[in-house]
Amino acid sequence: MREFGSTFEIDCLPDSYFANMTKKMSYSAFTRSGREAIGLALDSFSPGEVLIPAYCCWSMAMPFEASGWQISYYQLKKDLSVDIPSLMSLLERVRPKMVLLVDYFGFTPTVEAVNSIKSFDSEIIIMEDFTQCLFRIDEKLNPLVDCYVASIRKSVGVPDGGVVLSSFPLNSESLSNVRTQFVLKHLEAGVLKKKYTYSSSEDLKNLLRGMQADAGCEIKNDYNLYRISDESMAILSHINVSAIRYARKNNY
Repeated sequence: MREFGSTFEIDCLPDSYFANMTKKMSYSAFTRSGREAIGLALDSFSPGEVLIPAYCCWSMAMPFEASGWQISYYQLKKDLSVDIPSLMSLLERVRPKMVLLVDYFGFTPTVEAVNSIKSFDSEIIIMEDFTQCLFRIDEKLNPLVDCYVASIRKSVGVPDGGVVLSSFPLNSESLSNVRTQFVLKHLEAGVLKKKYTYSSSEDLKNLLRGMQADAGCEIKNDYNLYRISDESMAILSHINVSAIRYARKNNY
């Protein structure tokens, strides 16, 4: 039997997960996107050789290219973990300044790769993308990893959002406060998505998908280092991370 009326459930808000995240390393910043989190981290270094996984989105390579880094790709095994022998061979041949690691779906721990890289050369900078295990930063933190980056928008209903945690100083003052069309279009699309979940209107669905596509084109054509929007920061301080974790586990 469906219940009508009664008392509303109480959510334990505000949520401090993202606020606490900024305390995990010496420096941190919230950006418009994950690629800009990478870009801001790279702003702390002069360009050099970088190794990135062969299986990654073009938008992860783009900040390196835009910053003048030379990219080589290392192999992964069938389970998406790092092929250590192949990586070590590349380290010998390329002598990179940085290595980018990814924990795919939270199922591919990077500890062995991190130890191997630092054993080979402790001066190599290790950046790890934790987008796919955004809500496990406490478990993820490895003192040998120099920098963590993630796209927040992949997991949370925000119009924009990326984060970088670093042991190196970040030039956060360089982040622009301009509210871009990427943010404005995603804001409007997010409101329409909420209406669509209740109405199932095909017209709304087509409209919001068009807005999302336009926003995607916008960020491709306007790569810059932008600060996260005020709207997204407000949402991050009031989301219920425990509820999202529970939903994602159930979906899996």
